[in-house]
Amino acid sequence: SSDLYERENPAYRFDKTIIQEYSSTISLKTLRWFLKKAQEERNLPINLSERNDDVLIKFGMLTKDKLNFAGLMAFGKNIQRYIPDAIVKCALFEGKDKTERILEHIEIKNNVFNAIDYAKNFVLRNIRESAWINPKTGRREEQYELPFLALREAVSNAVAHRDYRIP
Repeated sequence: SSDLYERENPAYRFDKTIIQEYSSTISLKTLRWFLKKAQEERNLPINLSERNDDVLIKFGMLTKDKLNFAGLMAFGKNIQRYIPDAIVKCALFEGKDKTERILEHIEIKNNVFNAIDYAKNFVLRNIRESAWINPKTGRREEQYELPFLALREAVSNAVAHRDYRIP
């Protein structure tokens, strides 16, 4: 049952932890964007006229009517003020390990959706992309050296499932 999962998984309980200090409102722009995406891409039964709090409750973003950690990470404002370690760092190293010189790096301080998007774009900027002319169509075709869907999934999982309790 889900109760057993919650008891046995401290990270799940952390996601549901109320951020007591948070007094700001949520980003309505991000919430509306999320609902539109959920409806269009995931075919979730979304009612765009539903109250914001009802939507947040449905997605587990409120605990006892207060924004919880998951809600803050998704729809909060000034997230790092309340969760200083909610940062995604990306780096490109020279050579094959992290002992070499850093060629490029970014720190992403944003909601989880933008963090995933910016991190994915960082990786895409820093991997090779081959291109060729398809002899059948005469059109240019391109392909990254890593499968795009796998890359997107790996970045999404790394950001979404990171334990933000650890610096």
